Amino acid sequence: MGFAKRWDVVDVVNQLHRAELEMNSPYNDGYIQWGCKQDLYQIKHILDEIIRTSPSFGDTEKDWLDQQSKRQVWNVLNDKM
Repeated sequence: MGFAKRWDVVDVVNQLHRAELEMNSPYNDGYIQWGCKQDLYQIKHILDEIIRTSPSFGDTEKDWLDQQSKRQVWNVLNDKM
């Protein structure tokens, strides 16, 4: 029996962005906005713990993280231009 991936990164990212939009929407009150932010904090804490307890994948992981970091810097620089 093989591994069956039961999630889609694009869908997860879309859901996170929907929470961000609701949190920042001027049409929502502070109670709703705070609830959205709490959800994001809960997800962040769960992810932090999962990553903390996950195995290391050595140079492959380090190289990928370096690429992601560079991509983020380029995105920030491009947004400021």
